[in-house]
Amino acid sequence: MVVLQRLACELCDDLDMKTDALIGLGDVAKKSSQLELALMFIRRALQYAWYTKNKEKELALYDRLGIINYQMGDMERANFYHQKYPQIIIMTG
Repeated sequence: MVVLQRLACELCDDLDMKTDALIGLGDVAKKSSQLELALMFIRRALQYAWYTKNKEKELALYDRLGIINYQMGDMERANFYHQKYPQIIIMTG
């Protein structure tokens, strides 16, 4: 999986496309119950969303992080990520 992430990042200079590729890799890792790997991909995608100031993707990524942490049994962190959603909605109005 990490090889796929590097390949996707090296082949493309478009940060939105990289973000989408990382989201896809995170979703595949999550579906195959590789939750730590899914967290890694989604966190990296979140960094690109911050960099490109893409609030829509940022919201979707916080939701994904909350769900993954919930599936891992980390309720405190899951709640933290899910509380980010209304904060961003208020900030972007």
